[in-house]
Amino acid sequence: LDPPAEPSPWPYPICIIQVAEPDELFNANPRLGWSPPEPWGRWALGAESRVRWVAPLVRDYELLITAFPNWIEGRKQEVTILINDQELAVLTCAGDAPLSEKIHIPADLLDVGWNRIAFLSEYAISPAETTDGLNPDTRPLSFGVSKLILRPSTPSP
Repeated sequence: LDPPAEPSPWPYPICIIQVAEPDELFNANPRLGWSPPEPWGRWALGAESRVRWVAPLVRDYELLITAFPNWIEGRKQEVTILINDQELAVLTCAGDAPLSEKIHIPADLLDVGWNRIAFLSEYAISPAETTDGLNPDTRPLSFGVSKLILRPSTPSP
């Protein structure tokens, strides 16, 4: 809003709302346990990360995810994915290579409107701990996500 023409205690423009540009690689609403966007994607912080997203219709959807673990040699990273508190899938990374998955979300797990998705990680650890301080990053990282897309399922040919 432009400032008023007459004298005012706040003679500056006011922004009521700012609409962010759509993110074509992360179309859910991060709620808990996510880093801010970085040029490659974002980190899941801690052992639990949550997003929300709106399903305008109850129908089958799919989750497209490309992720890689904050890998510790000799350990596998498992991430359990819950939709509205129901287990959907478990992703397992045994090395540091990224994985890309298309996960079917059946309509009976969804609500019209807001839906909750939780990512529960086996572990989260800071790079500072795993590098004896050579990397100063103290955030507890569990996995990185370069793509997280929710969309209606496409029928199989």
